[in-house]
Amino acid sequence: MPRPFLSGLRGRLLLLVSLAALPAFALTFYVGWRDRQHQLAGVSMDTIRLARLVASDQERIIEGTRQILSDLAEVPEIREGDGVKSRRFFALLMKQYRGYASFSLLDPAGNVVASLPAPEERLNLSDRNWFQRAVTEKGFTLGGYQIGQLTRRAVLVAAWPVVGETGAVTRVITAALDIEWLNQVAATTQLPAGAMLVVLDRQDRIVARYPDGPHWVGRAVPEADVLSAVRAGPEGFVEAQGPDGKARIYGFTTVRGRIDTGLRLVVGIPREQAYGAITRAQNRQILGLALVAVLTLTAAWIGAERFVLRRVASLLEATRKLAGGDPAARTRLPYGHGELSDLARAFDDMAGAIQARQAERDRAEQALRESEERFRAFMNHSPAIAFVKDQAGRYLYANPAFERALGLDAEAWFGRGDDDLWADATATGLRAADRGVLSSGQPRQEVDSLELRDGRSAHWLSVTFPLTDASGRTLLAGTCLDLSEWRQLQEALGRSERRYQNLVDQAPDGIVLTDPVRRMIAVNPALARLSGYAAEELQERRLDDLLVPGSLDSMPGGLDDLPTARDAWSACVVRRRNGTTFPAEITATLLEHGAVQAFVRDVSARHLAEAALRASEERFRRLYHYLPIPYQVLTLEGVIVEVNEAWVQLMGMPRDRAIGARFAALLPASSRPRFEENLASLPASESLRGEFTVGRAGRAAVMVSVDGRVGQDERGEPRVHCVLHDITAARLAATRLAVSEERFRTLFSESPVSLWEEDFSAIKRHIERLAGLGVSDLDSHFTAHPEELADCVETVRVVDVNKATLALYGADSRSQMLAGLDRIVGADGYAVFKDAILALARGDRSWESEGINYTLSGEPIRLALRWSLAPGAETSWSRVLVSAMDVTGRRRAEAALRESELRLERTFRPAPGIMAISTRREGRYVEVNDAFVRELGYPREAIIGRTASEAGLWVDPEQRAGIIARLESRGSVENEEVRLRRRGGTIIDALCSVVPLVVDGEECLLVHVVDITARKRAEEAERESRRVLTMLMSNLPGMVYQCCEDPEWTMLFVSDGCRDLTGYEPDDLVGNRTVSYGGLILDEDRDLVVAEVRQGIAERRAFRMAYRIRRADGEIRRVWEQGRAVVGDDGQVTLEGFISGAEMGNGVNWTTSCG
Repeated sequence: MPRPFLSGLRGRLLLLVSLAALPAFALTFYVGWRDRQHQLAGVSMDTIRLARLVASDQERIIEGTRQILSDLAEVPEIREGDGVKSRRFFALLMKQYRGYASFSLLDPAGNVVASLPAPEERLNLSDRNWFQRAVTEKGFTLGGYQIGQLTRRAVLVAAWPVVGETGAVTRVITAALDIEWLNQVAATTQLPAGAMLVVLDRQDRIVARYPDGPHWVGRAVPEADVLSAVRAGPEGFVEAQGPDGKARIYGFTTVRGRIDTGLRLVVGIPREQAYGAITRAQNRQILGLALVAVLTLTAAWIGAERFVLRRVASLLEATRKLAGGDPAARTRLPYGHGELSDLARAFDDMAGAIQARQAERDRAEQALRESEERFRAFMNHSPAIAFVKDQAGRYLYANPAFERALGLDAEAWFGRGDDDLWADATATGLRAADRGVLSSGQPRQEVDSLELRDGRSAHWLSVTFPLTDASGRTLLAGTCLDLSEWRQLQEALGRSERRYQNLVDQAPDGIVLTDPVRRMIAVNPALARLSGYAAEELQERRLDDLLVPGSLDSMPGGLDDLPTARDAWSACVVRRRNGTTFPAEITATLLEHGAVQAFVRDVSARHLAEAALRASEERFRRLYHYLPIPYQVLTLEGVIVEVNEAWVQLMGMPRDRAIGARFAALLPASSRPRFEENLASLPASESLRGEFTVGRAGRAAVMVSVDGRVGQDERGEPRVHCVLHDITAARLAATRLAVSEERFRTLFSESPVSLWEEDFSAIKRHIERLAGLGVSDLDSHFTAHPEELADCVETVRVVDVNKATLALYGADSRSQMLAGLDRIVGADGYAVFKDAILALARGDRSWESEGINYTLSGEPIRLALRWSLAPGAETSWSRVLVSAMDVTGRRRAEAALRESELRLERTFRPAPGIMAISTRREGRYVEVNDAFVRELGYPREAIIGRTASEAGLWVDPEQRAGIIARLESRGSVENEEVRLRRRGGTIIDALCSVVPLVVDGEECLLVHVVDITARKRAEEAERESRRVLTMLMSNLPGMVYQCCEDPEWTMLFVSDGCRDLTGYEPDDLVGNRTVSYGGLILDEDRDLVVAEVRQGIAERRAFRMAYRIRRADGEIRRVWEQGRAVVGDDGQVTLEGFISGAEMGNGVNWTTSCG
């Protein structure tokens, strides 16, 4: 009976070939499906990466806005709420940055203080969410889509709070981003054809869209599936149908920044564009597979007998023998190149292969154990903090650096969570950050401010990232560096710079700093105010441009000829922007590199006073010319240059004969030596006085009293102005009376103290009338009737004031000052006059008081007043003398001194660094701060009054002597490394800084010490860790590398194992100096290597492969490589991994094998 066709080997082979073709078809469909999935994953990741790229543009815009607002918050005018200057700043910013619709400054209640554009009516924005978050969170905030009340345009509002010294919010600065401009930015994004881009705010409203941005702004997203996916997580992708009916793949991500911006960005790519190429390729594969299947069946029919049936018989025979228990059974077939030959060879080598695989597995397990031991040793000695947590936040691993930082015993952290180790607020923040890393799958790098359970605080630079263990479980790993000391130094530096800038900005004199060509590069507000230029305009000019040419009388060569190593002073004339000039004094110092620092002081007031003095003398000269009192003007040599009519009548000598004659020639010989002696004492004595007998032509001699005073004429020449009195009849009485009156007038007029002579007689009469009406309590009466007090003050008559009074109140003349008395006294002066009236009513002859007056320009001045009743005026109050001294500067200095002492007390005691004040000569401690007591262990009462030597603080007393010597030579000492001894005997390493200061008139030293013991130990540990790591890498049986992701595999770093592996030195490969590593890979292996690496990058997994390279000596060597792509903060991809000889990878089932 014949067998069915399919029961025979040939039939079955044909059936098998047919069945084999079916999986091929299935595989083709599966590969097509898989490629479609890979394409979907690739397109999704590309879409997400594109969304991230576009989001980074938005993040830069928001970060730029944050930086602008933070810089504005440091501007003093804005912090003080100066509306005019604030708008000036806003105008400059809007001119420079066209993407902003408005800027505004708000007070803590939400009222708009200043804005650009200006509001049409008073606005209050306290109900805005971004304002409330800025005030409560005290940080940068960003609002959602809204129609701005200032611009009536669609905007996003960013806000920054200005925090005062007390920690309260004093101002809120806002910037409105123009949404129309954001749409323009979105339109410039390079997107694939048919793609769309959408930016959403917190309320899921469209802020920007491309294309058709203006049509969609402010509306909700129409794709419900997309909106649900965006709400579900911070990043991802979804397929959905767009409003135009096209199916798209949407990738979305969060616009990140230093804050939660609330913005999400969505990018959609058409599905047809994503899958078109893969669909066409799959159709071609199916057609080709069908043709191959037909040809295969034909070849199988013909070759079955010749190549299969005969060999199968021999193979079956050997199989039956092996099944019968013959261990020596062999196929005895010749080993050829066919499949049956391979099957026979595999049958014969089966036992040996099993044994070889077992040996290889044992070696691989041993290598894995050694790798884990090296990792654990490295982490135990690393100075960086490292830890691993599970998804519930429990610590599974931590290195010794973590235990030291938290003060924990070994393994005390295991199984504990953040709530057990950190303060509540810190633990909450860490859990939120961990959830973000685990959900996004992206590393997080941040400087965290942390607080432990025991109250200690720290600043860590933390990098956390997801990690997958061998079982596939996702964990969280992190590494940290302690930046606490660095953060403290940065804050101290910032405070110092702000204090210095405040001093310069508040200086009353102009201060300028120039470059070597005398171009102004920095000016303070005082110079801008004096010159009339804006600070920005001055910075474009040379300092010489402000000076009238030739006005530097002490610097003929100008500012380009300054002496070195000392200050140069000169009077000069400064020209303002409006063309007017004013006299000034300039003090310039030549700095290093040719720069100049100059101080400019306006001396206009002083020049006006000098001019007024000369004019007054000229008026006196003319007055005396027509007075009935004889008057003459002499040179310092005694030559007569001017006489008046009374002199001519007295002397009986015509004017033309008198002028040019020596006055001594008119005196008898006995009086001439005394006159010449008095004349020779000028101008030091400043006055010429004496009684002389003067001969007269044709008449009897007369006795005259000469009273002279040194002054100047209209040309500024020194002259002696003399008054002659005929004292012949009553020489003694008249002479004394004249001298006394002249002395009083001179003292009153020229006294540097402001003097007043006032007439209170009208007030005296008013007081007497009140007494007649029964008023006995004047104080209560004037309090109840302030208008009556004001009437009394108006009745006071100012009899006379001196020159110092005119200068004090800014008056050019006595009449000008008397006309402005109501402005001088002001409302604050009535209380002073009330006290004066009460003192006179009590019968006081003199008393003192203090009050506030005002100059004619309206500036307040505080005066110390001394009142006295002139002799003879006790009953009439007709002559009340008042002296006034300006104590405004002294009171300000006293207030500033109190404020300075208070600031020192507030900052010195709680300062974090070790600080002490000691006497300069003996080194005896005057004061120490809390950190000194805490860190060095000395109670304050045990160290105050003792020296450092007596307390045994210095390990080496010579170090202190050296610091004192350098202090004497340099003026200060900064960051000298010293060693100190605590009270308990332990020794610390520290940095010591010393500056001189004066405390209560005594020279002292301010000493600041920073403990660097921990830092030095950390540096030593780091050096040891690096040495161990270098030794480990040099002893690895292979090459550790870091390279660029480019076709040449450009090496950035290779270990010493490169030499044994490739035959090249490490320096030959770094930067492709001699040869590129990509050039060592054989051409036939290169494409597969590139494909495996790129697939690993796309799937974010490690790549493993074996391939061949050509060594320097020409040998072809098989190598094994394992690595991973690392994405830097700038988005740059680098590759890191390990390459060894192929013998390291034997027995491992690699994903890719070349050659």
